[in-house]
Amino acid sequence: METEEVATKLVSLTNGFKGPRILTDIQIGESIVHIRYGPFVLQTAINPETGFTQEFMTKPNGGVEWVERKSTFSLPDWAPVSPWINELIRAHRAKDVILPYTHVVPLRNTSRGLTFSAIFEGKEAFVKEGRRRSEVDQLGRDTVCRFYREKKALEMLKDIKGVPRFLGCFDAGPSVFFAYEFIHGRSMNSWIVEQIGRAYHEIEKDTYLLKLGQVLNEVRQILSDAHEIGIFHYDLSPENIILEDSGDVYVVDWEGTPDSIDEARVISTDGFTGSLSVRGTAADYYSLGRVAAFALTGHGPILDVFPDNKQLLREYAKSLFGEPGETLFDEYCGVGRERLDSPENFSRPLDRVSSESLVLGIGASKGLASRVGLSDVYLSERNDIYTFGSGIGSLLCALRLMGHSDKELENRWVQNSEGSIDEDDISLWSGHSGYIVTSLTLGLPLDDKYLNTYFRKVEEVLEQPMHLDHSLTSGIGGLIVALESLMREKPYLFENRLEGLAKRIEEVLNLMVLDRRGNVNVSPGLLYGWSGTVCSVLNAVALFGSLDVSPLVSTMIEQEERRLKHDRRGRLQVSADGKFLPYLGVGSAGVIWARDAARHSGVGTNPKVDSLLLPTVMPGVIALPSLMKGASGLKLLAKRRMVLGLPSPSPAQYDREILLSSGCFRGHSVVIGDDARSINSSFTGGAAGVAWAEKITPNSPMDFIPTPLFGK
Repeated sequence: METEEVATKLVSLTNGFKGPRILTDIQIGESIVHIRYGPFVLQTAINPETGFTQEFMTKPNGGVEWVERKSTFSLPDWAPVSPWINELIRAHRAKDVILPYTHVVPLRNTSRGLTFSAIFEGKEAFVKEGRRRSEVDQLGRDTVCRFYREKKALEMLKDIKGVPRFLGCFDAGPSVFFAYEFIHGRSMNSWIVEQIGRAYHEIEKDTYLLKLGQVLNEVRQILSDAHEIGIFHYDLSPENIILEDSGDVYVVDWEGTPDSIDEARVISTDGFTGSLSVRGTAADYYSLGRVAAFALTGHGPILDVFPDNKQLLREYAKSLFGEPGETLFDEYCGVGRERLDSPENFSRPLDRVSSESLVLGIGASKGLASRVGLSDVYLSERNDIYTFGSGIGSLLCALRLMGHSDKELENRWVQNSEGSIDEDDISLWSGHSGYIVTSLTLGLPLDDKYLNTYFRKVEEVLEQPMHLDHSLTSGIGGLIVALESLMREKPYLFENRLEGLAKRIEEVLNLMVLDRRGNVNVSPGLLYGWSGTVCSVLNAVALFGSLDVSPLVSTMIEQEERRLKHDRRGRLQVSADGKFLPYLGVGSAGVIWARDAARHSGVGTNPKVDSLLLPTVMPGVIALPSLMKGASGLKLLAKRRMVLGLPSPSPAQYDREILLSSGCFRGHSVVIGDDARSINSSFTGGAAGVAWAEKITPNSPMDFIPTPLFGK
């Protein structure tokens, strides 16, 4: 009844708007409102039977239901239905069509439609669904319109080697399905990441460079042949270049092709597409140059390769591949290529990265953002700007602990923070635990009445923890950090409650670590995995007192191990969305950090697992500068291992990656945000975290985030 009521009201509110009919969902009339059975939050995990990341639902009995969204609506047998829903299903299926495809294997599902492999007219095909009225562009063209344009282009390109053949299309009413020759291979992007996304000394340089030269030459030839008959790609990127298993190279996804050279361009890919005002051959060759720069450095050209950062990337390519790499760089990214769309305020990064210059960069982004038209996502008027992890709380704490307090921004936080937090949110990242940690770090007063209310909410959640997870960001790990901070600052608040609170936390964590449902979608690392919770428990010496938490820590360590995957070299890594991640927040660096902390506290770890993890965090092509998702996190791990007396690379060996993936604004190093015109000053993803990794000495298990427990 609730579903019917909500859906009916939404239809009324959106009256007059017509939406696409999505074959996998139930559309209510012709409205934009659709019904799909499943959780409110998308849940994905690696299906052990296929090895691929897949959507799943939790059955009433706690089991896992793997979701396969094919070309029609489906409902689990155990899903509850009502007469109203049954009627909608009947009406939906009455419009179903029989598609001319067999042996369907779903590959991807997006807002514009499904993609899948299948047999079509006796041939293996790659099929794309285009939903009418989906993803309408600035020129009023929807997905179906763009796919028909691609069909026209492919028919004109049918005699050109390296372009997939178009096999046919099928109009199913609300959707049109387009079938193409199936290419057995992989994207150039995945090949690049696999080949050079590793430690410097492991890159097979000669073999890679020889293959890369051949690939770039073939792509250039395909573009040249297409240009001769008036066809332009306009959206070339490593994802649109396919390396076939047999060795041939294909350029795919020609839907950006214009009808004429005078037609406006609207499709682009950040980092690879030049100015949309540039048309014809220059646009495609500009993108090819950026593909080459990425392939030779592993760094996306978001910092504007041409020309300000070009020399820096050129030197980096030479350091990786010697003179042959430099020569190939010059061939495709040569001097004299016109600068198409770089922002005037950015230039070559500083010759060295220092915490002082990065902190100055933070100041520059705050003080000058409004005057120069730059935006800092952490200083915009977002709903969560005043939280700890998602907003500026951790930024202010980091600045204070590094000796660079920002009084103006601190005052702004004091005036706005408490009232902006959801009353029932007690998490560290976005709730009251984060507010408490920030207040204590900044030396701000906390009212005992407020804290007693906080304790009551914590106790209520611990009594019924079904909506609580274990993580540092949103779960018990973060609560432990706040409680330990309070215990050290205000121990009188824990009278008559300390022992019971500590034991209950231990009980809940023990239940969680054994709960199969709660561990399906865990991302190993310090932010969301068991590793962050391990560190919070080990650091909570005042909270847990004489309670022996060693068995709990050991169990959490083992649970994190189960989520690790072997890569092709037999090493253990953290896999998320099909990618192996070395980072601190989500990645093997975070797992290693927690395992080191456990051993230092007397809790043993499996030495074989340790040995298979360590090679994944050696200095190499990391291509991101930040603390939780970049080279700065690996640098901080190296410093931590040196503090513990463990073997480690020099932290300075990660500086080249930080430098190359940072930018420069009016003489100050900064971290680029979503594009080259935005600055990110945040702690987790921006300049504050980079400065933290360089300046601090991580003496305690929790020193990867700025809290009152720093160094303790």
